[in-house]
Amino acid sequence: MAPSSRYGSLSLMGIFLLFLSFFNIAVSSPLPGGKQLAERAQENISEERYLAYCEQYFPDTSKYLFYSGRSEAQVRAFIAENPGYVWYDSIFNTNGDLNHPWYQAFDEAVDLDDAEASSQVMAKLASGDVKVFGAIEWKTLGQTSFFATEEIGNLRNGLEDGRVTSINHMVKDTTDPNAVIATDDGDGGLTYKDGHSAGETNASGTYGDCSGSARKRQETCDRPELKPKEAPEPPKDPKSLRIISDRWISEGGPGFDEYTWKFFESDPGVEIDVCAGDGYIRDPVEDPQEPDAFPNGEWPIRFGGYAEDCLYKGHGEIREDGSVGWLECPERDPIKCSESVKNTEGRVLCETGRDAIENVYCDWDM
Repeated sequence: MAPSSRYGSLSLMGIFLLFLSFFNIAVSSPLPGGKQLAERAQENISEERYLAYCEQYFPDTSKYLFYSGRSEAQVRAFIAENPGYVWYDSIFNTNGDLNHPWYQAFDEAVDLDDAEASSQVMAKLASGDVKVFGAIEWKTLGQTSFFATEEIGNLRNGLEDGRVTSINHMVKDTTDPNAVIATDDGDGGLTYKDGHSAGETNASGTYGDCSGSARKRQETCDRPELKPKEAPEPPKDPKSLRIISDRWISEGGPGFDEYTWKFFESDPGVEIDVCAGDGYIRDPVEDPQEPDAFPNGEWPIRFGGYAEDCLYKGHGEIREDGSVGWLECPERDPIKCSESVKNTEGRVLCETGRDAIENVYCDWDM
């Protein structure tokens, strides 16, 4: 084969440079609507954000449970018999619950959970008599376990500053909150309870090794399982938003009555209990309007299984199109909200000094 000429090489180079110039023009030109070619990169959630999340959604830090030695099943069994306690999995994994508060605080598209940061935050916030499952041998057999490397230090700090009253190693497989083998001084020093002594174990399995190289740590560290978060699909079943006008009747007369709007989710055409004292899908909203008015304002609402809030926009009146407001949810057209037929039938007496009436409905009829 004959070698390429100097001019042939230049021609090929020119074509290549011309191609690059067109490509550069294409990528440097602004996209319509202000869109970006690349989405925001994913990044780990910081300790600061985890702190704010836990303080807002899991404020009872005396109910935080810890574990080691592959003892997750012990924690689950304990919580099943003692509702109100929480552990890593229930705080940071959504487990298919589309209404889990994780979705309120974070964005599954860009926020990545961090096992170390989240566990340290739990230990920094835990208070009172802290319960630990499967970790009584952390100082001897589990010196490089996740509990030893990420959590016990912050619990020890809590003992020193008074936030933590005691660190309690629980009896293996117990569901009794008072079944404690020994208390820990935060440095592995154990004070055994009556009936218990050195040599008693409580781990369900082996301790992990969270030392060494990143590869070794990945293979052997017993860090908590972080389950991937996915954006939930919009619900397929029809739903209906109902808004109730709830009145507390004042002895001082009608001018002193107190009104609130209460938001419920139901199935279309199904009558709801307007006197229900719970089951709202958001906190009730004070209504300063006259009793025959409609909701006037905008309120975020977790509706229909969405991981993001919908937004109710109320007019405060019936407009020409028959709407009294609109319900806007992600990735679908706004839902028209109308006056409920119940609103013309009179208020329902709920209990002494209180009545209610269904005021607005928004049917999502897919």
